[in-house]
Amino acid sequence: MRQKAEEISLASALPTFSFPPSAFRFQTSPPLLLVPAAIEPWKNQVFFLKAIDSVAEDIPIQILFVGADRGGAYSDIFHRMVAERPWCRYGGMLGTGELMQEMLSATMLVLPSIEENCPMVIL
Repeated sequence: MRQKAEEISLASALPTFSFPPSAFRFQTSPPLLLVPAAIEPWKNQVFFLKAIDSVAEDIPIQILFVGADRGGAYSDIFHRMVAERPWCRYGGMLGTGELMQEMLSATMLVLPSIEENCPMVIL
């Protein structure tokens, strides 16, 4: 029984965030797709860009990538692809408050990871 009480106590100590009802309406035109993830091969941003190209030809969209960038060959390819697409940008690593604001502004949150146990951004 003691363990249960400790678990509940720890859970109630964690910060919580709530979104206002307005967060569930499209607020940007064109729609903003937010992709929060470190720039890494398993996060799959390059494949996502290739896949979304045909959509962007027909539908005006904006894509904002945010997250840590540790450099390397994959990062170079990613940044080149972003630079070639005027509807795309990389916003760098954001703090919690900035990320929450971007999430409120986004039309859609996209997680194109190849493999993910539990994406931290959705917690």
